[in-house]
Amino acid sequence: MTQTLLVKAPGIRKQLGHTRWVKIVLGVLFFVPPLVQSGYDPAGTSRVVSTVLAHPLSLSIPALLPLAKGLLLAVTVAAFVSRRNTSRLVLGYYALILLVVGIFQNMAFTDRYGFAWLIGNTLLQFIVAGWCLWGVFRGKMMIISRDTMNPKRLWVLLPMAIAFLFPYNFDSIQATNLVHADFGFAMLYNDAGVTYCMVTPVLLGILIVFSSGVNSGLLSVTSFVAAGFGLLNMATWFALQPQDWWMGVLHLPLMVLSIYGLILARGMTSAGAAQDQRQSTTT
Repeated sequence: MTQTLLVKAPGIRKQLGHTRWVKIVLGVLFFVPPLVQSGYDPAGTSRVVSTVLAHPLSLSIPALLPLAKGLLLAVTVAAFVSRRNTSRLVLGYYALILLVVGIFQNMAFTDRYGFAWLIGNTLLQFIVAGWCLWGVFRGKMMIISRDTMNPKRLWVLLPMAIAFLFPYNFDSIQATNLVHADFGFAMLYNDAGVTYCMVTPVLLGILIVFSSGVNSGLLSVTSFVAAGFGLLNMATWFALQPQDWWMGVLHLPLMVLSIYGLILARGMTSAGAAQDQRQSTTT
């Protein structure tokens, strides 16, 4: 017997990562002011942020940078080559690196401000790390296999590669300290592996390629936070500091993949809701 339900089936509900209040909370955290030892003019917040990110604690041990980059490469290769039993590895790695980056990339001891902490960035990255850890323990938020891979989305390998290589350097010869492209050996040992805006596009690329096996709420939250950071970087490098436009170019993978991830996650939710609705109208 078939009947049409005139109300929304009780089984159809948004995943937590798609709820409006979660996005509101995440959006508000982008505007949490930095914690600065010596105080600062709120109008100069962008300068505080750029100062911290230019000299973060994550760069205090240079010998660890190539190790972090090698670990990022190993996890990425494992996802595409091994596939079997790598879901927890990918999510666990991203959670761990977010906990490390959330603290050490967002803290610095500066000459101008003393100790400074971008606490909003830390909270945002910790929330995404928590989502990933939940996926590690739950074990059903991401499935990497041949069946969940979409070959049509392998175009993401290009922005993933740009983010991973992170080809930049500073113009020390003319003492201008401007950012410029550098495709030399520095790409092998730079700070991409401990930089949120470079690690995240690589991980987002994996989520996108294997999206049919990814929890849409996880993809939505990860992409939403990444898109927020992407927008801030677009404004910084193309509007506020256009002389360092190359750094803006290097943040385009974050912007492009996060927007695509949001669109993809929304489509996955709509498709799932439509399927549940069809099932609920037939008894």
